[in-house]
Amino acid sequence: MPSRFLLRPSTLLGLLILLFSGAAAARDWFVAPNGSDSWNASGSINAPFASISRAFWSGYAGPGDTVYVRGGTYWLNAPQWVSVGGAAAAPLTLRPYPNETVILDGAGLPATGPAVLTVLASHVIVDGFTVRNSTGIGIQIWPDSTPAENVVIRNNTVHGCQKSGIFIGHKLDQTTTGVRNIQITGNTLYHNVQENRARTWTSNWHPALGILYSQDVSVHGNRVYENYGEGISVMQSRRIGVSRNVVHDNYSVNLYIDGGAETRHEANLVYSTGQTDYFRDFYHTPGKVPLPASGIQIANESWPEWTTPIMAANNVIINNIFIGNRAALSYGNYQNGGGLKSLRFAFNTLYAQVETALQVDPDTHSDNEFSNNISVQIDGVPHTWLSGDVSGFRFHHNFWSGGAPQPVARSASDQYGDPSFNRPGGYTAADYILLPGSPAVAAGQTLTGVSQDYFAKSRQTPPSPGASESLELAYNTLIDHYYMAILGRAPDAGGRAHWGNEALRMQIAGVDVQEAFRVMAGWFFRSPEYLAKQTGDEQYAADLYRTFFNRQPDSGGLSFWVGQLAQGMPRSLVLYAFLFSPEFTGYMQNLLGNTGSRSEVYAVVDFYRGFLNRLPDSAGLDYWLGRFRAAQCQGAAAINAEVDTISRQFIASAEYVQRNRNNSDYVADLYYAFLRRGAEPQGFQYWLDQLNSGALSRDQERLALLQSPEFQGRVQQIIQQGCLL
Repeated sequence: MPSRFLLRPSTLLGLLILLFSGAAAARDWFVAPNGSDSWNASGSINAPFASISRAFWSGYAGPGDTVYVRGGTYWLNAPQWVSVGGAAAAPLTLRPYPNETVILDGAGLPATGPAVLTVLASHVIVDGFTVRNSTGIGIQIWPDSTPAENVVIRNNTVHGCQKSGIFIGHKLDQTTTGVRNIQITGNTLYHNVQENRARTWTSNWHPALGILYSQDVSVHGNRVYENYGEGISVMQSRRIGVSRNVVHDNYSVNLYIDGGAETRHEANLVYSTGQTDYFRDFYHTPGKVPLPASGIQIANESWPEWTTPIMAANNVIINNIFIGNRAALSYGNYQNGGGLKSLRFAFNTLYAQVETALQVDPDTHSDNEFSNNISVQIDGVPHTWLSGDVSGFRFHHNFWSGGAPQPVARSASDQYGDPSFNRPGGYTAADYILLPGSPAVAAGQTLTGVSQDYFAKSRQTPPSPGASESLELAYNTLIDHYYMAILGRAPDAGGRAHWGNEALRMQIAGVDVQEAFRVMAGWFFRSPEYLAKQTGDEQYAADLYRTFFNRQPDSGGLSFWVGQLAQGMPRSLVLYAFLFSPEFTGYMQNLLGNTGSRSEVYAVVDFYRGFLNRLPDSAGLDYWLGRFRAAQCQGAAAINAEVDTISRQFIASAEYVQRNRNNSDYVADLYYAFLRRGAEPQGFQYWLDQLNSGALSRDQERLALLQSPEFQGRVQQIIQQGCLL
């Protein structure tokens, strides 16, 4: 018997242990609108439960299991509970059935205001629901007598709730937090905290996303907007990371630290668009108008039920962008007070705050740093409102535009002038990239613990103040590398400027700039200058290694690719394999940072690159994105129809026809445009044979790739991005 079919003794022993240990295999359970919660219900796909709570009765869902909720709207008259958890290596997952939408409507819940869905247990994942109209909270983690740990709340949309959209926390006694090691990621929360819709309350409304009596929590990649309470509030909690969230147009405060310690608020986009429906009347004084929420506010409110309340201290606020808020950073000395302690506010971009950029009430402050920020104020609005003893602050290496701050906030290391933002006044992070030639470039000072910017790109030495570095140096590094590795020469000034401007144009348009450099590499390898070198297959493969892996080829890898080329694989397919390799992606990520796009943007750029071998022109990009985004507002069927129509139009265009692609090239183009990769040898040969034999026409083959599970997964991502218009 061939050795590859033999089980090693250790493997056989492991199987025997599993066989006789009685370990239960993970199981799927099902909930459906037409299900039954009777005592003898099985919870199978053909005999589902009627409610989520029923799946967690004793003896049913447990560690490693998945509870699938079938599509539909569940008009709830009782709150739902996840009362059984998983295990560290086998979490329990609650999610909609694949490709189905589940709406949990809480309008019929008791007026006492319970949550629609409460997680009581540990090692649980709640993924992908729409929760709406709760008489209380949407989704909460609120354990009883034992902690809830290692819970993930992700990819949910919560709106229209009377109280919070998502709320976590519980104290087990007067000193012990009950919620630990939690991830809240990829959720969208809007139009919550309806209890304060009239905006007449003076206190005690809920936040849209609240963390209370918790520790070691990550709040990452959420969208929180247009809620009648604070956006994201950290209360009486430690070691909370709030990162890469978009938080805007909430009531009173967008990001709130109320007795939070050791928090890190990083790379958040926080702004007000001027929607007065969410403004607060802070002063209740004739002549004073309501104002938008503060960007981030710190205070120490009273918590009498907590034996030793946590005081705000050792908080880090870096790489954030604040636009049009009441103030970017505000400290209030109300209730417990106590002052700002060991706060680091650094490398933030502040643009056009309405009342002041920095507002600090008088108190006993100590060991606070305000450095490496860019603050732009317009129409004479002051940069700072500082009163009382401010000896507890150290200001340095800030860049001020639109006047100077109060003397106590100035330092000899400051700069003044126009920082040359890409598109100031907009509401995207790309609007605040520093343009080439900005006087802010390299005007900062390196700080320990701040190695990346808003886009996760490495900070330069010396760094630039504000949330993002200028990308000019990174662009030029990669452009110069392409010239040397592919063409064997240094770039001419005109060529470097052209490609740098193209990369910047894509970045400004909201396109992942890494896509620009992928297109650029393809163009270099197909340029007349490179083709004139008439490289053989071995030299071509070696050039790919040097370009994309920045090293000489290993003998095994070189032999493999030369063999593929000798067997007829087009050079373009080999190029695509290198372009999308993890090694090259990691290289670009380190150089350019995290510059990801929405899924429909990738699709349009892929069609341009795959079919036309170029970057989209600005008008074309806007046109095709407009078509995709109109379809996103109409639903899945419209998106699938547009994917079909748009790809057919690209292939039928005069520009593509004039490329005169043979069948091999055509197969490569389909892989490149639809699947974002080169073809595996067997797959390439299969599709090529289909064309050469006449079994499929080119359009039939296009449809086959379009309908493939791999590409349909990308279509699902476009659908899930939702309506942007």
